[in-house]
Order: sequence, then C-alpha cells, then structure tokens
Amino acid sequence: MASAPPTNEIELSILRRIIRPEGKGMSKAAARSLLGLAFDEEDQDRVSALLAKNREGAITPQEKDELDFYLHIGSFLSILHSKARMVLKQEAARPGRRRE
Repeated sequence: MASAPPTNEIELSILRRIIRPEGKGMSKAAARSLLGLAFDEEDQDRVSALLAKNREGAITPQEKDELDFYLHIGSFLSILHSKARMVLKQEAARPGRRRE
C-alpha cells in the first residue's frame, strides 16, 4: 500500500492551488503589499534560538512544534513573495504599461 505524502508536501500542494503560481489574479498593489509581509525582529530571534536548540538536541516537544509552525509560515510567506514578484515582473514586461 502506498503511503501518503508528508504533511508539508500536502500543505504546499494545497497552497499552490490556492495561490496559482502562474501569476494571475493579483493586483500590483496587492503584490507590493505582500512583499512587505515578514517576520519581525523578535520572531526572527525566536526562530534562531529554536533552531540552535534543535541543532543541539535540547529542544522540547513544545518548542519543536513552535519551530515547525514558524517554518511552515515561513514557507507560506516565501510562496506569497514569489507570486508577488512574478506578478510585478509580468506587469513590468507588458508593452504599453502605465507607470504609477
């Protein structure tokens, strides 16, 4: 019997269908706004601390779950940023486009 794909592959597959990486369906303003989404410094520091604990083998199960959430959200942000950059690149390449 074939096993199911890992959870992160399922999540990414679902997100790709929602976000539609071909670049359609997002305004330039929305794309620019999405590129502004990022972890703040406090969250970046927390991820670094969790990663260090994980490398050292000193991470608790709760911290491992927290790290997994951060990594999943980071992957989601990467996908959104990629789509936004694609939308802006496609818009810039259109002949006769208006400048804002």
